Amino acid sequence: MTPPFHRRIELDAGDGTVTATVEDYNHHFDLRLTHDAALVTGFSVDPVRAPWSQCPGAAAELDELVGRPVGVRPTSASPDRHCTHLIDLACVAVRFAGSTGRRRYDVTVTDWDQATSTAAVQRDDGLRVEWQVGRMAIEGPDPYTGRSLGAGFTPWALRELHAEVAEAALILRRAAWMSPSRGFDLDAFATVADTGLGEGVCFATQPERIHLATRNLGTARVTVQSPRRD
Repeated sequence: MTPPFHRRIELDAGDGTVTATVEDYNHHFDLRLTHDAALVTGFSVDPVRAPWSQCPGAAAELDELVGRPVGVRPTSASPDRHCTHLIDLACVAVRFAGSTGRRRYDVTVTDWDQATSTAAVQRDDGLRVEWQVGRMAIEGPDPYTGRSLGAGFTPWALRELHAEVAEAALILRRAAWMSPSRGFDLDAFATVADTGLGEGVCFATQPERIHLATRNLGTARVTVQSPRRD
């Protein structure tokens, strides 16, 4: 049986801070956001497990979000200049900075190597979104039926869905899109260019980095094990 793809996102809002974690088979980033109760004032990142040597440099790109209002999901003018996973996590953290307490999302994608997979995200307060997903489009249920996992999903979700559901759906969309990576042994590739990823699709694949981004060997993890913070 094909092992499932798992991803976990955890958030903890404190006094003027949000700590956030994203973890899956190939990634584990810890992020700390600071704010003054109105605007974002800074970010720091701990790349616990980054697949490529150039990935940690993407932390500096998050300065684009400094000065944005807390409690509102921000947008990036050039998301492909960022690490995909860091900008996703930062956007969730900025919105959560308008809240208090903790939040956790657990995502599971099964049968990701089949024509149709099942993708589900469960929030720790019971909010759940579940899809049947084809190769690059959602097969159901409505209102997601026929929606591509690619370009256009984010503006549609933010426009048409309740804000809480939209956030869960965006987290699920990214995991569903990423799930086939569970079947790749990235240690077999010397650089990110060798994987066949397109140039310019993320921070590490920008033209000035794609041939310099070497593999961080041994960083894949079969299970998501980050504990809930106490």
